[in-house]
Amino acid sequence: MPAIHLADISIPGTPEAEQLARETTAVGEPLGLAVVSTDFPGFMIVSQTCDIVRTCATREFVEVCPLVTLPEDKLRQVRAGRIPRYLTCSGLDTRPMAADLDRLTTVEKRTLIQFDGGRIRGVFDDSERRRLASALARKRARAALPDDFVAFVAPLQRRIKERHGRNSSEGKFLSAAREIRVSANPGWIGERIEISLIFIFNKIDEIPEDTEVQLSALTNLILEHPKYTLSSYARALDEISAATYLGSDALDLDALSDG
Repeated sequence: MPAIHLADISIPGTPEAEQLARETTAVGEPLGLAVVSTDFPGFMIVSQTCDIVRTCATREFVEVCPLVTLPEDKLRQVRAGRIPRYLTCSGLDTRPMAADLDRLTTVEKRTLIQFDGGRIRGVFDDSERRRLASALARKRARAALPDDFVAFVAPLQRRIKERHGRNSSEGKFLSAAREIRVSANPGWIGERIEISLIFIFNKIDEIPEDTEVQLSALTNLILEHPKYTLSSYARALDEISAATYLGSDALDLDALSDG
């Protein structure tokens, strides 16, 4: 299944665009805007079900994202919801793959007929459907955090990426956390801002006993800053208020890096 994107192959930015530029130059054609096609082993349909089942006369297109193979360490972060560029689901549990949401492609609905024989069910219950919908929404709705805050928490970001999933107390703590959220008091604009990192767990009994030790070690990685002060705490989902949750932003690793 190919995915396409538009590129100026006089200044190519991907290996596929560079290859097309070489091929175009070889036949003596001018370089400029071109459609670049890349083959992938499969794709995930990300259109809403209600749009998929409507007739082609009213909804003639569906949105798909190509499946890409990722290294295991990065795949663990994707499964934990820390890298919103990528999305995985139960149907891919036996495959080291995730959908690349940056490579969204639109296809005519009738095109899907030829792939029906190789279709794999992605989700199996309502909770995962909600998680999938939330992940798709977060890709577009996540906050643009200030550049100086990104630099401020960069040591923490590196530590989380390095230690998540490891067989250590720190690795197990990070793996157990459902998500990390950040709130700014009184807001992101000001000369002095109090930052709170909220480590959220599914259930109270999933919060490790050494949580305070782990939080202290993580926050100690961050240097003093003239603008920001930092605190952190852990909560289970049923302990955190809706106001606190909605008044904070997900601390996504690819919001702080290139993903």
